[in-house]
Amino acid sequence: MTENSTMEIERKFKVDYQKAKDITLNMTGEKIEQFYIGQDKNRVLRVRIVNDTKAYLTLKGPKEKG
Repeated sequence: MTENSTMEIERKFKVDYQKAKDITLNMTGEKIEQFYIGQDKNRVLRVRIVNDTKAYLTLKGPKEKG
């Protein structure tokens, strides 16, 4: 990594399905679909579709020097 780059960290947790369902039963939220169109060793293009009404494209990669 270079001195200007950042690292994204993803963490996953195992939860009890029934307890999570009970806690979230009365919560409202958004339906989010996420997938990746393409990637190479330096970049990835992510698509997120929210509630079948909005879509977001995110190009993730190293910052350009400016």
